[in-house]
Amino acid sequence: MTNETAPSTAQVDETVSETTEDVKQEVAVSDENQDTKQETPPEDPVERIKRETQKRIDKLTAKNRDFERKLAELQALQVKEQPSNEPKAEDFETHEDYLIAKGKYEALREIEESHKRREAETKQQEYAQKMEAIGQTFKARELELKAEKPDFDDKYAVFNEYLDDAPKDSLEVQVVRDILFADAAIAPDVIYSLASQPEILEKMTKMDALQIAETLFFEKFKLKNAPKTQPTAKPAPPSKVSGTGTANVDPDKMTTEEWLAWRNKQLKGK
Repeated sequence: MTNETAPSTAQVDETVSETTEDVKQEVAVSDENQDTKQETPPEDPVERIKRETQKRIDKLTAKNRDFERKLAELQALQVKEQPSNEPKAEDFETHEDYLIAKGKYEALREIEESHKRREAETKQQEYAQKMEAIGQTFKARELELKAEKPDFDDKYAVFNEYLDDAPKDSLEVQVVRDILFADAAIAPDVIYSLASQPEILEKMTKMDALQIAETLFFEKFKLKNAPKTQPTAKPAPPSKVSGTGTANVDPDKMTTEEWLAWRNKQLKGK
């Protein structure tokens, strides 16, 4: 038999009481969290843009760090001497066996080098094709905008001056290029709009990468959601008078010169 003592009634009541209090606290915290969720107002569009921009900046920063890490690894591999599998004459019983092994080694090395060259060429071709498609999209919209905005070239020059003032390899310039060319179909519009607002470009020279990204995203947001302007319909030409008959004319639809000629003709006929 064991000497274990059963818990007393007071101990059981105390345990139940503590458990009940814990459950009450958990329920209260749960209700409080639920009320907080229900009271959360809809997210402001500008705050949403800032949040999405921060995610993109973080992604770009992580990509840069990963690139730097891989570059350091490659540089370390170049410095470190790699063991060579090249056959050595002293390792073979006959010179003929050495020549056969040497030929196989050279052939395999050439195949590997050829494969690496093809991979590099494929990646370069894919990148070139992607950049060509982006450039064509940008150029097509640029030509359309030039037809609409006679001063587009001047504005474009202003924007390029802003970029020239920043270091070419800076994160700020990289962010500008990435965000613009991520949507090349509207990039010329963004450039023209920003160049038309020199006060914003002046502020951008003092912004960090995140603030620049916010500015560009907000400008794209405004342009994409701007109301479409309908072209004004040209008035119909006035009816011509033929023969001796009187044509039905509407003075309200005449230009000033047409109305004066029409009025003078009426006065002369009286």
